[in-house]
Amino acid sequence: MQYRWDLSSDASTARFCNTGLDSQDYEISVDWLRLFLPIPQGQHPLDLAEEIETVFKVKTEGLLEPFIQSWQQWLGRASAPGIQLWWKREEIAGHEFLLARLDISGKACQAVGQHELRSWVRDLDNRYELGCKRFDVAFDDYTKELWTWEDVIDARERGNYALARSAELRRSGRRGQQEAVTVYFGSRHSEVLHRFYNKELESKGLVPTHRCEAQFNDSKANVVFRSWLEADSDDVAFRTIFDALAGSVIFCDRSSGDTNIERLPTLEWWQRLLDLAHRPVRVPGKRPNLTIEKTADWLYRCKGSIVALKRWLGDTFESWLDMLIQDGYDAQTKRHDSLVYSALLQVT
Repeated sequence: MQYRWDLSSDASTARFCNTGLDSQDYEISVDWLRLFLPIPQGQHPLDLAEEIETVFKVKTEGLLEPFIQSWQQWLGRASAPGIQLWWKREEIAGHEFLLARLDISGKACQAVGQHELRSWVRDLDNRYELGCKRFDVAFDDYTKELWTWEDVIDARERGNYALARSAELRRSGRRGQQEAVTVYFGSRHSEVLHRFYNKELESKGLVPTHRCEAQFNDSKANVVFRSWLEADSDDVAFRTIFDALAGSVIFCDRSSGDTNIERLPTLEWWQRLLDLAHRPVRVPGKRPNLTIEKTADWLYRCKGSIVALKRWLGDTFESWLDMLIQDGYDAQTKRHDSLVYSALLQVT
């Protein structure tokens, strides 16, 4: 099931539906997920691999030995076309557990279906404490009339964009009579990256659309993921992520030199997309007020006082420190567990 809405209806009241492709103009979908979840005691990540096989109707291949990937050591992995499940050992408050990373690519998302994907992830969230580090939203224009590639390339060359620090154009050769071009606004290291490209060329004719993708990373990915996951219905869920895509970049005419972005006129081609949105929103980045980094910084600032305390206690300092740490373990709460878990998500 895909979620589309018809241009013939009023954009302010248009609803997502799963009617036939021939009469539909646009599609919004989840195109990539990177999830992290702690594996409860008594369970094994391969239990999740078996569930993946059932849901996605694929066969996974496992590697039950340590390996290095992304500068980290993992204990094992299970993989299938478009799906990767890795796991490693972590520790919170003296308790060891397995932390799993699950990557679901765009092809896997489309193969299982958007409704089925959301239903399964919602069920998964009820059984695990899911965190999201990457969430991609894809908007497909089947009319190919909202924008031209000249529009997008011109916006990059003239600097007529905001909420993205950089823009890049990449050419990937010719396919038939057309040249494959992708225009990026933002970077892979930023919390939001927008991509514009010809999906028909990329998919070799299987998806005849112009595509705009928003890749949300880190804290913003988790915000958009939660909005999609916790919405009351599929209709609201997919409207919400389209609003996030539409509101996370601005294309405006900067030729006047006015530095106030809100006073600048929106480029016509981008306004046509905004008119389809319910309420474009700029996604906030949410982080806990107290973080491991802030705690470490506070301890470092106390280094002089710590050394003075060591001088005063003398030979009893180490035993006093051991007692302090033990008392700290006894004082651990779920708030401290969440603090460490959030830090693990930030560095994973």
